[in-house]
Amino acid sequence: MAHRIAQSRLAALFAATALAAVSLTACVPATSPTPVPTSSESEQGMTFPEVRTALMAADPRVVDTGVLESQSGAARVLTVGAVVSADDATPISTASLTAMLVAVRDSLPSDVDQLDFLVRDDSDKSRIIDLGPAIAGLPAGVTALYDGTLTLTRADLDKL
Repeated sequence: MAHRIAQSRLAALFAATALAAVSLTACVPATSPTPVPTSSESEQGMTFPEVRTALMAADPRVVDTGVLESQSGAARVLTVGAVVSADDATPISTASLTAMLVAVRDSLPSDVDQLDFLVRDDSDKSRIIDLGPAIAGLPAGVTALYDGTLTLTRADLDKL
C-alpha cells in the first residue's frame, strides 16, 4: 500500500511539474512581434523594379538593391537596402543620402506609409554603413529614427 501511495505522489508531482512548465511557456512569447512580410525572397527580384532602378540611378556607388514589403499593424512598410561600393575615405554624405531617399520616395507606391532604409558595403555585405553623419544633415523638420536602419514616415519623406 505504501508503494502505491509513493507512486501516485510521484505521478501527481510529475503532472504538476508538466502543467506548470506548459503554463509558463504559454505565457511567455517566443519572440517579439515583428512586421509580417508580404513578399517572399523569390518575389523580391521581381517586385518594385521602379524603386530599384531609381535607387541605382541616384548614386553611382549603388551596385545592388533589395526591397522587402511588410505590414506593421495598419502601416504598409517598405524596407529598402542599397549595397554600395564603400570607401571609408568617402562616407555617405547628406547629399548622397538625400538623393537616394528622394529617388526611393518618388518611385514608391502611394499607399506605402513607412520606409526603412539601410546601406551595406559591397565588400562585406554583413557590414551596415553608418549613416549617422549623413542623417545629421537632413532638414530640421525631418524626424529620422536611426538604429542602423533609417526609418522615415511618408510625411518625413515628403519633406525632403
